[in-house]
Amino acid sequence: MKLISTLLLYLSVIVSTAFAQDLPHLKESAFKGGEKLKYKLRYGFISAATGTLTVEDTKDGAGNPSFHLYAAGKTAGAFAIYTVRNEYNSYINSKTFLPYYYTENIREGGYRRNDKVRFNQETNSVV
Repeated sequence: MKLISTLLLYLSVIVSTAFAQDLPHLKESAFKGGEKLKYKLRYGFISAATGTLTVEDTKDGAGNPSFHLYAAGKTAGAFAIYTVRNEYNSYINSKTFLPYYYTENIREGGYRRNDKVRFNQETNSVV
């Protein structure tokens, strides 16, 4: 039975990727530089957390126009007993929307993690 389940899983992955299509090039972006969204999360009347999303115009190392996408979330109010302070930064080409650099700074209670990733789109690799 386990062998059959495993084979079905592999078959479903192969079939789903066989019909994958390239994403069409977007004529217009759903966002632009200078946009900012702020969220307040509540549990009933109790403030639980805040979140921020921003888009900034920037340039990559070669001078190509890019977007800096920033997301942050943190606990607030009574939920601040368990401290969460997370920040995410993604830098993407504004024409292709392909990423070239990503960072995350995770602070959840006593857990800490910082990651930095560089994407090489020419070689389809991550460093």
